[in-house]
Amino acid sequence: YLDLKYGQRLEVADTPVLSGIDFPTVLVSGSNGLKPQVFVPVFADEALDMKTLALIHTEAQEFSETGVSTHLAIVEDDSTIAYYKIG
Repeated sequence: YLDLKYGQRLEVADTPVLSGIDFPTVLVSGSNGLKPQVFVPVFADEALDMKTLALIHTEAQEFSETGVSTHLAIVEDDSTIAYYKIG
């Protein structure tokens, strides 16, 4: 959360709940005209299938009429985070 809000200098960061998703989500946006972005943090050893990824992307679209950019934030054991855009 802090990495996204302060590292990218975003104005709004919220933690909404996506229906049917067992992972936390972070919804962020800024004043620089970027469309909202949804980040879903998961552990690197988490088992994700295509159905779950599609559900995350579909459910995330409800936060904006223009759509959102959906990302996985994959967290390694040493706290390294890799971001992957999905959808």
